[in-house]
Amino acid sequence: MRDVGNGWWALLPVAGGRAVLFGLDLDNSEIEMCREPVDLLAGGPAWLPWSFLQALLAGEVVGFVYWWDGTAWSRARYPADLREDGCRILLEEASTALAEAVEQLTDDADRQRLLDRLRDAARDRTADLALFAAVEHARTSAYEPAIDPATALAAATRAGLTPGSSWPEHPAGDGEPAGRTVPFSGPDQQAALVERVMRDAPEQPRPATADGGALRDLAAHLRAEGTAVLTVQWGPRHRTAFSAESGQQVTGALTDLVTALHEADADPASGRWLYLRVDVTGPDTTVRRAYDHAPGWWRAPHPTAGLPLLREETAARTERWRPQWTALLDASLATTGVPPHLCRPVPTPAAGAL
Repeated sequence: MRDVGNGWWALLPVAGGRAVLFGLDLDNSEIEMCREPVDLLAGGPAWLPWSFLQALLAGEVVGFVYWWDGTAWSRARYPADLREDGCRILLEEASTALAEAVEQLTDDADRQRLLDRLRDAARDRTADLALFAAVEHARTSAYEPAIDPATALAAATRAGLTPGSSWPEHPAGDGEPAGRTVPFSGPDQQAALVERVMRDAPEQPRPATADGGALRDLAAHLRAEGTAVLTVQWGPRHRTAFSAESGQQVTGALTDLVTALHEADADPASGRWLYLRVDVTGPDTTVRRAYDHAPGWWRAPHPTAGLPLLREETAARTERWRPQWTALLDASLATTGVPPHLCRPVPTPAAGAL
């Protein structure tokens, strides 16, 4: 069912009396608002039509995927920020479609009897030519087109709703395929994924930095201003943009001093630092630099320096000095997806009613 403006859903029967339900509620599915990519197939059983679903997810946004094993419904566990997938709301709206169609067709007093007859025939798979002839006979609305009972019967037969017909079952899968990927909605989710991976990434050991005049000038400026600790991030806007943990841009003379230190610390092979912390609380200056990860001492709400800058920085380094998360910066991931293990870990899904 595709309801223009509201969304769509589909039920795919799978061999063995099983099924997969999937769709998107345009108003209520929160999948695109999640901070990171969500793996809607996490923990799925081997019989899922994996290739079909992978192609579906790669081709358009899907808000939910549920599977029926013959006894109960299940789905992947959701992250905390996916509070509503839109499934129940969409199906509740769809459940009234048949009643509304009958209401539009006829104003006959026996409308409820006709509706019950249609529902019983669908449930018991007993639809026949006489049923659809009765629907056309009951039609009183001049605004609705005539119903061809034979055409309606053919459609019901394809859906397995007539005596002797069968569900158009899709073949069952034989296990989660190797190399499966999880699609995501855009650069914001990609950046959030990079951010989390950078938090856990190791810092490669580097030779000690020879702190010279650039650091002394910066420390003297901080003491003169009465700033005990300066913590900055190399900013995304241009090469000499820096931001503090408050989110404010570093401006004025401080920009030139931090830029000078950034340039002095740069190495053609191992690159530039992404985060800097200068502490002038005591008589000595304490400096901490982070080149390969988002350190714990950087506590701003959004620790990544921006995908374009990270791409530029890692590309300028030699292969030896590129962090493992460099692969996650690839712009093509928006279409190819990311490996499931990089999505938020989720427990095995538990069975439950829709």
